Amino acid sequence: IPQSIVLNQNYPNPFNSSTVISFSIPSSLTNSFTELTVYNIQGEVIKRLVSEILPAGNYITRWDGRNEKNKSVSSGVYFYELKLGNHKLVMKMLLLQ
Repeated sequence: IPQSIVLNQNYPNPFNSSTVISFSIPSSLTNSFTELTVYNIQGEVIKRLVSEILPAGNYITRWDGRNEKNKSVSSGVYFYELKLGNHKLVMKMLLLQ
């Protein structure tokens, strides 16, 4: 069980069709509401990948470069944010079509 919150760099980065994002929830924050959201460079929500209460552990999710309406987004810089309890972690990724 992880001892701290971790948000890893997506892989691959830059990516073409899809990318993998992994994160860890420590035992001190088990069963906390967890959100993993992708934003564009203007700060607009593109896709919510995770939005639920999760126990402590290591998690992996995939983003296929599509928005909430299931449409492919354009090439560019995107940010993904992990919100866990009162904590926020943000990382940057690059989509190349």
